[in-house]
Amino acid sequence: MSVPAFKNSRSKVRRRRSHHALKPVQLVKDKVTGEYVLPHHATEAAPVSPAPKKAVKKAVKAEKAPKAPKAKAKEVKEAKKVEEEKK
Repeated sequence: MSVPAFKNSRSKVRRRRSHHALKPVQLVKDKVTGEYVLPHHATEAAPVSPAPKKAVKKAVKAEKAPKAPKAKAKEVKEAKKVEEEKK
């Protein structure tokens, strides 16, 4: 085991340990619960992050009932003519 050649001065020791000091904890007030929590940390009461918009649109489309096929323009005109003739 090696032995130090010279004694470290107080200033040398303190400079070396300058980054060892405790830093103050940054706390943020939670909007849902009102508690102070660490920033960017999820809490149990916090809502789950929302799904991407594309995923939501796909889910909504899947839930809707399939639409009936649209009538062609000619069929619509013919139906109007038939209704007018009945009157």
